[in-house]
Amino acid sequence: PPPPGAVDLERRVRRELIHALCVAPQRHSELTTVVSAAAKAFGAAVVAGGGASRKAHLVRMETLLADAATRTGDDRENVWELKPELCLEYDPTFPRLARPDHERAAERVVAFRARLPKSKNPRPVVGPMPPCHASFVQTRRELLRAPTVVAALRGALARGAAASSEGGSGRDRAGERELEGVALHVATLCVHDAKEHGRGLAWGADVVASFLDLKERGGFNAPLQDEGLEWVVREAALLDGDC
Repeated sequence: PPPPGAVDLERRVRRELIHALCVAPQRHSELTTVVSAAAKAFGAAVVAGGGASRKAHLVRMETLLADAATRTGDDRENVWELKPELCLEYDPTFPRLARPDHERAAERVVAFRARLPKSKNPRPVVGPMPPCHASFVQTRRELLRAPTVVAALRGALARGAAASSEGGSGRDRAGERELEGVALHVATLCVHDAKEHGRGLAWGADVVASFLDLKERGGFNAPLQDEGLEWVVREAALLDGDC
């Protein structure tokens, strides 16, 4: 669970807003619906939205919009577009977007990234995990370093490599490629955690070698994942002192 308090509540509602805007530009009324539903689910209400008790914290819609979006078109359309720099907060596993929405969001995020200042280093496929309740901080750290998680990483990458060597149709490879994508996502979170807490990775050079093999086999053929693959390989090598 997330931390308690109004500040984190607004952060969670802001995350809902950003992911809605990753999918497509939205009218003010559409964003108000998204934010109001999220605020109500989290025990708050939106100023100009309503739907919660008087004791609920009030989330200020216009403040969120000013932080996350810019208005496009004329006043009659009242359409809002995501600020390009916030595309880096997109999470490919965000649970309240359906697969078609994630596909549209990924295409838009690639376009947004192309508009950002050039970076000499690759960017991760997903950022660090949002804060959680203090009671679960240690549990989450231990989970990312658990032997079962490391074994799952190795297993997913090994299955992908085996399926690639055996050939087969694109449909046959789709399931393995999805597993490799999950492995990349989990590995990215592990690297973020290791960097944040100044410690090495729980998995060894064999996992990095598997990611390198995946890269040499052509990667994911998807810009977000391919850039994220480069990031994991680079950062893992830096953490292990190989660069």
